This record gives sequence, structure tokens and C-alpha cells, in this order.
Amino acid sequence: MTPEMPINVPSRHTLYPASSSPLSSLPPSELPDTMPQTEEEIENDIDEDGSDGEMDIDDETGDTSAYRQSMDRHARKRRKLQTVVDALHKVGWRLDHFLQAWIQDAPRGRDLILTHRLYATPSHRRKALQEALETIEQPVLLHDSTLTTEFEALINTHYFGRFDHTAEVDTIDFDAAFRSVKTAAPTWYRMLVQVLSNSRASRSSYTASKDLRRMIFVITSIVCHSRAKKRSTYLSTMLDAYLIGSGVKRRVIETLAGFGLCHSYKQGNRLMSQVAQREKV
Repeated sequence: MTPEMPINVPSRHTLYPASSSPLSSLPPSELPDTMPQTEEEIENDIDEDGSDGEMDIDDETGDTSAYRQSMDRHARKRRKLQTVVDALHKVGWRLDHFLQAWIQDAPRGRDLILTHRLYATPSHRRKALQEALETIEQPVLLHDSTLTTEFEALINTHYFGRFDHTAEVDTIDFDAAFRSVKTAAPTWYRMLVQVLSNSRASRSSYTASKDLRRMIFVITSIVCHSRAKKRSTYLSTMLDAYLIGSGVKRRVIETLAGFGLCHSYKQGNRLMSQVAQREKV
């Protein structure tokens, strides 16, 4: 059992001794062989487990020691991972529960202080998590195919697909468009909400403002139109109709087209002519 390691913390913090935590009170048989406490020990531990361990057999002697070492490293890594999973299961936590407790400040400044130099305070733990994520290749966490699949799904929806000439040109149901993004592209939706929202977005009572919904609709429309210029024309054609119908000068339309918001002046006029012809029919 790891002894208590008191540390000096401000009075506004609550000190939780190692022995009081369910995670720190596991039976000895469930603890890993080593519990690294310094940067050097952690790095050595990672280097030991993180070797690629390709099968290396000497052609002359048939020596398989490198292969056996690789299998041993793999087995040790699995045991350590299983220990962590078992510990979470024992205290009744999912991974999201653990991460929330790992990074969040407690109410009224009663932060969870741990007896570990690297992970003592929430700010230390957030920094450690951020540094760890920066060392992991992003495709491991978010494959490019995830967003590609979501955009393809969005392009097949009403507000991000091909313009319907029967639609009301002067009105856009931003709430419905916002729901389409949230439903068809949940990963993209979470990313946009996170980067566009203010600091209150993390509160459970927070709801996206109308302006935020409009921004998400416009940004998503630009991306979809850039990926599929012929299949995703809803917003661009709506803006064509509005700008040309309002008598906006050609230079202004060409400038907005350069930002990906609408079609060029010439193409916009051609599309409007096509819409007029369909209306006659």
C-alpha cells in the first residue's frame, strides 16, 4: 500500500490522501509491478512498452530472442492496461467519468488534489493530458474518413444539398438546418460548437444562440459546397437569388463568390434563369 504523501496546498483546496481513493486502495495483486512517479521513469516505461518489436530472427542461428522480447513487452502492456480497466470497473467509472474528474475544477475552488507531483492539481492534469494528446497521431483519435462520411451525409440533406427551386428564397429555417448538422455530422457539430461558443458552453444549461446556429449553418454550407459544388448548392443559390434580385453590383458578388459564399455573377444569373424557367413550367 502506498503511504500517504502530504503536500502543502492552499486552504481552499481539499487534500485527499492516497488511501482514501478507491483507485489507490486496490489489493496489491491488482497493482502493476511499478508505479512510475517521475518524468524519467515514465519515459523509460513508455519506451520499454512502446518498442515496435518486429520479429527479428537470426537467419544463421534461428535465434528468436528479439521476437520473445517483443511478445513479453506486449504481454506486460496488456496486463497494465487491464489493471487500469479493472480499476475503473471496480469504482464504477466509465472513461468519460475518469476524464471529467481528471481535468475539471471542483465547485467553489475545492479542487481534487492528488499525492502525485506530476498530477497534483487539475491544472497539472490538464497540462499532462494536453501534452499526451499532442504526442499521439491525430488520425488515431479522429480518422479523416469520419468527417468525410459526415459531410457526405450532410450533402444528402435538404439544407446542405442541391437547391430546390420550389423552396422559399427569402427564408431559411436555421433551427432545422442546425438539427441536420447535429444529427448527420455529430463530430463536426461538436468541433464547431466547441470553437465557436463562449466560455459558458461547458455548462449543462447552455443552449446555442441563434447567431451561433447561423454561423454553423454558413460555415458548414461553405465546406459542403467546396467539397461538392454541383451537389451542395442550397445556400450559394439562395444568396445568388438575394444578391442579384437586390441589384447588388457585380464586383460585390464576385468578391463574395471568392469567399465561397455564392456563385460567380455569371453563373448566378444562369442559375436564376434556370429557376425562372422551371417556375413557368
